[in-house]
Amino acid sequence: MNLDNHYLDILTDLYDDFSQHYFGDMPFEEWRCKVDVHYRETFGTFPQAGNNLRKTLKQAAADVGQKLIRNHEEEMESALHEERIEARTGDLVGHIEAFLRHKRRRNKLAFPFSQRFTRGDVWSIEREIFDEETCERCEGYDPAFDRLAEEGVFHLVERGSEPPHDVFQLVDV
Repeated sequence: MNLDNHYLDILTDLYDDFSQHYFGDMPFEEWRCKVDVHYRETFGTFPQAGNNLRKTLKQAAADVGQKLIRNHEEEMESALHEERIEARTGDLVGHIEAFLRHKRRRNKLAFPFSQRFTRGDVWSIEREIFDEETCERCEGYDPAFDRLAEEGVFHLVERGSEPPHDVFQLVDV
């Protein structure tokens, strides 16, 4: 058996093992190229026939596989985080609108004061909806609030002496 066939047989076996643990889309040729480059960078040479070929290829493939799996998991977590923020932005706008309607009726406020709220109001709404642990990890409405402020849905009117006293206005979009 020549080196090319032996090399491909080993890589095919290693790819089969890798593909059982990787849930992304990685064709064999692309994976093989990554393993080959990593092998050359790690060992400073092209794969050579010998007793250590399987062992060294396995090491290179494991390094590449672990990195690919870790990157894929991070991408999935990031995508889930983005989906969660996007869903919460809509919820938060709805809660703020309801809060402002109630405040407007109760206090008989005219525009623009009827559209204003504080960051502390947002935190109060957040504590009503999410458990304490979620709020402490900033996984409630904080990221959604920040996104909405960046997008201009919430406009900072006045910076308070402390963050809970910052005054924002809901902008009609």
